[in-house]
Amino acid sequence: MIGLPGETVEFKNNQVFVNGNLLPEHRIIGDADDDKSALQTKEFEPRKPDDKYSVYYSEDSTTAVQGGASVMRRPYEFGVQGKPMVVPPDSFFVMGDSRDNSEDSRYWGFVPRGLIIGRAMFVYWSCDRGASNGDTFGCVTHPRLSRIGTLVR
Repeated sequence: MIGLPGETVEFKNNQVFVNGNLLPEHRIIGDADDDKSALQTKEFEPRKPDDKYSVYYSEDSTTAVQGGASVMRRPYEFGVQGKPMVVPPDSFFVMGDSRDNSEDSRYWGFVPRGLIIGRAMFVYWSCDRGASNGDTFGCVTHPRLSRIGTLVR
């Protein structure tokens, strides 16, 4: 979760701000050859001691931001640059960790508390969708063993 009830959230230039403060995240370049494969990652900035989470951005958007460009992704409408949003009571603002490829609260808005029924504990199954060609049976035969069973922090 990124934003709690009453907090102001804004995502701008590949950074998340909550109540005007930069969210401590370790940003990593993460690109897939297609929309199905696992991300190919590489570091582009050192991890700081207070970075709580690792998040992934495409190399294209990272290069654009580093060059001074303002990156706006459509159809994101909520909590984006120039449109900070206050999280309503009994709601939350959530974001995926693959920030350039997530339909999250920036896309569909706030999550009502009543729709949150549990907390993720570990990765039960992880599929290499690129190797499986998006096929359900192929997902069973092409697991990403390095992710299965890992704890979710």
